[in-house]
Order: sequence, then C-alpha cells, then structure tokens
Amino acid sequence: MLRRIPSSVRLVYASGRCTSSVTSVWSSYLEAKRVQSVLHTIQSDSAFVCYDDIGIYRALTESFTPTLAMAWVTEWLGPLLRYDASNRMPLVPTLRQFFASNANVKDTARKLYTHANTITYRLEKIESLVRVDPRNVAATLPLQLGLKLYDWVGCETGRLGTEPIS
Repeated sequence: MLRRIPSSVRLVYASGRCTSSVTSVWSSYLEAKRVQSVLHTIQSDSAFVCYDDIGIYRALTESFTPTLAMAWVTEWLGPLLRYDASNRMPLVPTLRQFFASNANVKDTARKLYTHANTITYRLEKIESLVRVDPRNVAATLPLQLGLKLYDWVGCETGRLGTEPIS
C-alpha cells in the first residue's frame, strides 16, 4: 500500500547528465551523487535538480574531497569561525553578505541592519584574523571559495561552526 507523503516533506530528485552509452551510466550516477551532496547549499525551488544546475559546485565537487574541502575551510575560515564562536561576533555572516553586496559596505550594513562603521570594523577584524583584505576583491578568492566549500561540507558535518552560514 502506498502512503501519501506529508506536504511538509519536500522531495527533490538529483540527476546526472544524460548519456548515450551504457558505459557512461556510472559517470552520470556519480554526477547525480554530486548533485545530492550539494542540494542543501543551492537555492532551488525545483523538485528536479540536474548536474548542469549546480554551477560552481560542479567544479568544487570534482576538485575537492570532503576532507580536502574541510582542510581548506579550516585554513581560510577557521580563524573567523573560532572568533565568531568565542566572541559572539558575526564575522562569517558579515563576510558572506559583504561579498553578496558586491563589496559595498553601505549595502552590507543595510542588509544586516547595522551601521556602516560596524561593518568597517568587522572587515578590519576579518583582515587581522585571516591576513586578507576583504575589500581587495582580487585577493578574496580563497575566502569566497572557503564559503562555498563550507556551504558544501561545513554545515553538513557541523565540525567547524555552530550555525549554518546563510
């Protein structure tokens, strides 16, 4: 007998790319597993997510094992996550919003409901902890990559932070 799935449960199907040969089915399956591993990080209302839909996470899941990803996150975001946890200061969420706001301090402050001077102070604190100026966009790739990797493995394992980065 089939049971009705409660409306509070959301089913999402993960798919690899279509293949024209039986020998490529395994590759498509592995792609579907990669999609499944990042479903909690991508913003999708779709009930069907294909390998081609996961963007940068395609490269990340092919280039990093979860262990290597955690090592990267620990190296680049570890000081911020530890500082956030011990000082109750949201440096990682500030950094994430700063990047989402295209490095605009005023927009970041508005979206975080705080003063621009507070954001400036936090950015200076971030720079002192990780030795990368978040206002220097050319130098921030390791931090941006760290945030993406943390989305992928950090929240799932709960090893680095006490709360997910939104």
